[in-house]
Amino acid sequence: MKKYKEIAVKGKYIVVLYDNNAVEVYVKQKVTIAILHKIAGENGLKFHQDTAVENGIEWFAKKILDTLGDPNAIVGGEDCLYINKNNTLICGNRYAGTVKEALRKIAEEFEIDYQDTWNTQQFGRKIINELK
Repeated sequence: MKKYKEIAVKGKYIVVLYDNNAVEVYVKQKVTIAILHKIAGENGLKFHQDTAVENGIEWFAKKILDTLGDPNAIVGGEDCLYINKNNTLICGNRYAGTVKEALRKIAEEFEIDYQDTWNTQQFGRKIINELK
């Protein structure tokens, strides 16, 4: 789990700006008990399958977040978990290509101007500011 500065979500994309100014892009996926177990496992947590199913997906997600010390997001692994300001639970899987490739796709999809000379950090900050 990495410390983040900002997270922006739009369409199928989740863009994360970390404290060290690195940028990462995730693609939204359906929130399921299996995905939450995977995220918990990636962060060294184990929950009994029945407990998670009995209490529901939202309970399980909040339990993971609370246990790891951030009530809003787990980012930095293969998968991410995020609760936005509207209290909507969002899961994502790390974009399969390069970060710059993902940022270009986002810019094109949402008609955001960019320069090819920008590095990933500049590009990521621009995308996050435009998606907010």
